[in-house]
Amino acid sequence: SNGCICCTLREDLLIEVGRLAAAGKFDYLVIESTGIAEPLPVAETFTFADENGVSLSDI
Repeated sequence: SNGCICCTLREDLLIEVGRLAAAGKFDYLVIESTGIAEPLPVAETFTFADENGVSLSDI
């Protein structure tokens, strides 16, 4: 609530996209951010490594 997806909600994005990927039900994922959001920080979320060194690009 009231947070940007690239900073405040990054962990939520990592968890949910990982969950969706693990389900294996989807071929594509489209992330729609607001018109004022910068797309690069959102895209960087997919290369951001967690504490185990795993990123969404690995999934």
